[in-house]
Amino acid sequence: METLIFRTKEGATVAIDNLPAIDPQSSAGNHKRQCEKIAAHKVLEKLLNTKTEIMHDPYGKPFLKDNTLKISISHSKTKIALIIHATKNVGIDVENISPKILKLASRFLSDKELAQIRQSAENYTIAWAAKEAAFKIAGKAAVDFRKSLEIEKIEKGDMENKIILKFLEDGKVLNFYYKILNNNVLVWGMD
Repeated sequence: METLIFRTKEGATVAIDNLPAIDPQSSAGNHKRQCEKIAAHKVLEKLLNTKTEIMHDPYGKPFLKDNTLKISISHSKTKIALIIHATKNVGIDVENISPKILKLASRFLSDKELAQIRQSAENYTIAWAAKEAAFKIAGKAAVDFRKSLEIEKIEKGDMENKIILKFLEDGKVLNFYYKILNNNVLVWGMD
């Protein structure tokens, strides 16, 4: 897959690309992180047509050293995704769709959400990715996804797919959008 780049109706730019293959003989964790970092810089350079340094705040939230844009980055086993916006806080998540998520759903979905969302690896991955993207927008320390974030609706449309998510602490509602790309879920949104 070549880098897929698109603009959202809210003025953000989203990019998704393949991660480089990782040598299984290497020191796995460290090498994987280094590959992800290099891939993020390469995708960002494609978006901006210039090199810029990515920094991280105390919670691990990325930002550009020159503070020109808001940014969010995500990695899955095989993909890297990035979203940028001039003024709005953004969040993105890319996840591999796997049946393993069916066993984990009760850890991140409330009883109400489990009753409301049709059980499938795809739907639960969409819900997980939406909560991850929302967490990245909030930029806070660890959050209990079951108690802090609620999926109100997942809409599959002809032209766009939408997720409505509420922060339970303050009642703030955000819209997220998603695409299914080669057994991956890509979710993005902004506040």
